Amino acid sequence: MFDLAKAHNGKPLFVVICVSNEPKLCTKPNWLAKNSLYLTKLEFRDYNEAEITDILEIRARQSLAYNSWTEEVIRACSAKAASKNGDMKVALECLWKAAKQTEQSNRKQITLEDVEIAGTNNWQESHEPLNASLVSVTNEEQIILDLLKNGEKTSTELYAAFLEKCQRSKRQIRNYLNQLESKELIERKEITSSNNWLKLKLIGLTNRKA
Repeated sequence: MFDLAKAHNGKPLFVVICVSNEPKLCTKPNWLAKNSLYLTKLEFRDYNEAEITDILEIRARQSLAYNSWTEEVIRACSAKAASKNGDMKVALECLWKAAKQTEQSNRKQITLEDVEIAGTNNWQESHEPLNASLVSVTNEEQIILDLLKNGEKTSTELYAAFLEKCQRSKRQIRNYLNQLESKELIERKEITSSNNWLKLKLIGLTNRKA
């Protein structure tokens, strides 16, 4: 970052946008470049409960069966997210787990009890991949999910297939994989090649049907 600040004789040449969950990142005393970069702080505040409810209701209408949920269920999921610093992912995950709990119980409507179970360790994960319509994914992440629908791939195979559809660096692709893994949409495991000396990364969708 210090080199960037001094590039082009210190004259403005480009803009660097940094995103961090660490609010005091730019105030650390050992960050020498901060005075040269002319930093501007833009804070994205946590969602409040009303905002979470509005967003979650839109997602529910798009993703869940008609009449399978109520406003009470949406508000209950939103309240859980609001208690976790307004994390929208908490609300989406809660609604998804509650929907799967309902489906596994052969019922047609999500109840408040399903929401409570979704927020505890008593919830049993289903054997289907997470519904990507309930968890936000980028266009690049969706490409990876589509490539894995027909089965697992090694990292080399996946990189090659991805580059046929979208030109990105290996580093960027690794970042997409890290994000998908954090969203529990994919899983990676290490295997040994047939010659028993090369270790490979095998990538697949989580909870795929056999």
